[in-house]
Amino acid sequence: MASTDEALLKALHYSDMFDFPLTKDELYWFAVEKKIPSHRVFEQSLSKLRRMIGEKNGMYYLKGREGIVDFRHRRSAISAQKKKLGQMLGRYIARIPTVTFVGISGGVSSDNADEEDDIDFFVISQPGTLWTTRVAVLATLSVLGRRRVKNAQDVSDMACVNMLLDGHALALPQVMRSLYTAWEVVSLQPLFSRGDTYLSFLQANQWIFSFLPQAREKIATYAYDKKEHSKTRLSSLFANKAMVQLSKFAQLFYMGRQRNESMITPSLLAFYPRTFHGDLLKKYHEKLRTFGITER
Repeated sequence: MASTDEALLKALHYSDMFDFPLTKDELYWFAVEKKIPSHRVFEQSLSKLRRMIGEKNGMYYLKGREGIVDFRHRRSAISAQKKKLGQMLGRYIARIPTVTFVGISGGVSSDNADEEDDIDFFVISQPGTLWTTRVAVLATLSVLGRRRVKNAQDVSDMACVNMLLDGHALALPQVMRSLYTAWEVVSLQPLFSRGDTYLSFLQANQWIFSFLPQAREKIATYAYDKKEHSKTRLSSLFANKAMVQLSKFAQLFYMGRQRNESMITPSLLAFYPRTFHGDLLKKYHEKLRTFGITER
C-alpha cells in the first residue's frame, strides 16, 4: 500500500475512535506522518481507497461507519453554540494582563462536543506568572458563573482551563509529544494572542508537523484577536515571587488528589487523566496492526 494511502487511513482510524468523520480538507490536513506531494496525489489516493472508505454528505469515514456522519452533524451544531459562549468567556480571560494567549480546545474546538460537555481552554501566561494567572482566570470564570468545579455533576457549558503554559517555556515536554497532542494542538481554536505568543508557541512545537505534515494549512485558516504586550501594576503584582509561591501553595493544597490525574511541572499545568493519553494511543496502534497498516 502506498504511503499516502496509509497516511489517509491512519487519519480515519484515529478520528474513528471519536466517532468523528472527516471532511475532505480535514482528511488532507490530518493525514498522518506523510507529506503528500500534491493535491493530485491526494485525490488519486482517495480514488484507490474507495473500497475501504466511504463518503456521505462530504464526510469521509471507514467502510461500514456511515452512522457517525449523523453524529458529527449533531455535534457540530452543539459545538457551534458552545463556541459562541467560549468566545465570550475568552474575551474576559484575555483582559487579564498576564494572559498572553487563550484558545478553545478539546471537543468544542474539534466540532465534536455533546450537550453535556464543558468548554476547555488552553491558556499561556506571561513568564513567571503561571500560578497567579491561573488564580485570576478561575476567579474570572467564577464571577461569570461558568467555572467548572471539582466533583460537579452537571458541567454542560461550564469552563475548564485544562492546560496552562508558562510563557518562558513554550515547548511541550517530550512525554506529551504524540499524535494525540499534535491533533489537539492543530485543532486548538485561537481566540487571542498578545504579540506573537501563538506563533511562538507553534514555532517551539514544530514536532507536531512530524505527525501531521499538512497541518500548517489548517492553522493558516485561523483568525484571532491580537494585541501588543503591555506592563501594568497588576501584571507586576502577579509576577511578584511571594505572590506566585502563595498562589502555588494554595492551589496545590486545594487540588488534593486531583494532582494524581494531572501533569504539573514548573512551566505546565495539564489537567486530564494520565492514563487516557496512553490508553487511546494503544487502542489506535492496535487498530493499525489489525488492518495491516504500517506503523512509524
